[in-house]
Amino acid sequence: MKTLLLGLACSLAMTITGTGSHAQNIGIQFDKMPVGTKAYYSQSDGTKWVRVYKGLKRGKHVVEEFKGHSRTTGRPTQTRYYDSQGRLVFYRAYGERGLYKVSFKPVYCYYQIGQCKHTLKFTGGEYEGDGTGSKWVMNTQKAKGGYISTWYKVSTPDSKNKYFTKLGKYNLRELESWGANGRHFIKLVKIE
Repeated sequence: MKTLLLGLACSLAMTITGTGSHAQNIGIQFDKMPVGTKAYYSQSDGTKWVRVYKGLKRGKHVVEEFKGHSRTTGRPTQTRYYDSQGRLVFYRAYGERGLYKVSFKPVYCYYQIGQCKHTLKFTGGEYEGDGTGSKWVMNTQKAKGGYISTWYKVSTPDSKNKYFTKLGKYNLRELESWGANGRHFIKLVKIE
């Protein structure tokens, strides 16, 4: 019995440490989002894309991404997989040398309030092994009108990045901005 309790305590400690001991979830609310929902995005450099919620498959919420705003069927440029709390676990995308996968262990910290740590793994395509095993720290705090996130690679803690995020319907990212005076941005144009 003592061994079982010690095992459970260690398992809980590893779970808490892995996702950030003070982290709160701000994942996408797939439980409220109808299958087929389309979110249209544009970026400050003119890039546009659409993400389509495909539903729950093999225990993961699946979202397909398509380049531009006119196409939402066929082969997606990216397929994203989220856990039951709406946090990104991994995605597959097509690059210049074919399909590649980026996974986050335990999850991508972008969907947590508080300090959180994750490890990246790249597989396939031109990114094979690139950055694999790199550990990242992200600290997201509530701010006026949204959230401020500071993140850095554990191996280069002095090289910090900061951005602002505003959440919209279903906890979709309505606005992300970074750089001097937020001159770089990604915004949610519309939801259908």
